[in-house]
This record gives sequence, C-alpha cells and structure tokens, in this order.
Amino acid sequence: MNRIALLLTACLLVFQGQLWLGKGSIPRVRQLQETLQQAEADNEQARKRNSKVAAEIRDLKDGLELIEEKARMDLRWIRSGELFVRVCQRRGPSTQEGTAGRTTSAIAPETCKK
Repeated sequence: MNRIALLLTACLLVFQGQLWLGKGSIPRVRQLQETLQQAEADNEQARKRNSKVAAEIRDLKDGLELIEEKARMDLRWIRSGELFVRVCQRRGPSTQEGTAGRTTSAIAPETCKK
C-alpha cells in the first residue's frame, strides 16, 4: 500500500511539473496566446492597408478621375482652357480703411509662397 501511494505521488509530481514547467506549460500557453493576438492585430492592419491599395488599383485601372486628381495635386496639372486662380492670404494686419474688419485678398502673385 505504501508503494502505491509513493508511486501515485511521484506520478502527480511529474504531471504537475509538466503542467508548470514543460513544453505545454500554462505560462508558455499564455505567452503563445499573446503572440497570437499581436499577430492577428498586425494581420488586421495589413488587411485594411491591402484593401485600400486594392481599391486604389481598381480606380487606376477603371477610372481616369483618380489619375486626373493625382496629376492635379502632385504635378499641378491644368487642362487646356481652364483658368488657374491662386488665392493667398496676407500675413499680419489684413484690414484696410473702410473694410470694417473684412480681410482683403488682393495680393501680388510674387508675394505668395508655396
């Protein structure tokens, strides 16, 4: 009877050791779960980024509106027959006599900066 109790105690210690210290231990499982959650969050961000890129690719293939918008914004493209108007705001005091607090936008083009 004494040997059976000793054998069962040894088995219990081995199983508990594996549970807390082994390859599939509780701390290791928690660490793997945290790693998995981080990977899933990264994957979700990548999916969102990929869907945005895919939508832009579809727009570039199908429509000329996005190409035109990019050319207008990046290259300052203007169609023939269009009039380009650049509005600059004056820095400092911007009122004149008789305007009663209204700002003026009559500035020479050479005073405008990018």
